[in-house]
Amino acid sequence: MPHLTPEVNELAEKMVITNIARFPQTWDGPNVLIAHAALGEFDQSKSPTGIGIRELACLRPDPQRAANLANQIHDTYGIPRHVSGDKAERFVIKGARYGIEEVRKAAMDAAKETGSSIPTGLNDRLGYPGRLERAEPSTVWRHTQMLHTLLREDDPVRDLTLQAIGQRAKTIRSDSRQQQQRAQSRVNP
Repeated sequence: MPHLTPEVNELAEKMVITNIARFPQTWDGPNVLIAHAALGEFDQSKSPTGIGIRELACLRPDPQRAANLANQIHDTYGIPRHVSGDKAERFVIKGARYGIEEVRKAAMDAAKETGSSIPTGLNDRLGYPGRLERAEPSTVWRHTQMLHTLLREDDPVRDLTLQAIGQRAKTIRSDSRQQQQRAQSRVNP
């Protein structure tokens, strides 16, 4: 499994944390937003960030930096809670892996819809539900490599995956704006 440069690692870490921090705080919202951001490398209409699913698979968060950014976001939004470095590190790893898992599920649905062949092993989840942060890094990397190859080589699967994740992200962002407006109207009636 390759190692990221410190700069790319930090960008990936920030991408995950900022997408976790967005409203609405639903069980799958951050995962979908992370997946959508990571799919930028396959979307010709977006400028690539350099952070794709392979970078998420290799991410090694810096606990203190992750905690500082998460706590800064908490302070900005008036959330009276701070997280430790260990907890921030777990959130980042979990967010990255659940983002990859969202891409995998959408790609599997797209492959079934198009009749494309699915690489052996890609039908399997990255790890146990609710415990993806504990999945073996080599397993995560192997799945991510297969997923990346499928998306790179199968245009119909890639297009349907981008469409499905993009539509879900659009809905989440719309719900986020509405939720923020409601919260703001309660604060400033």
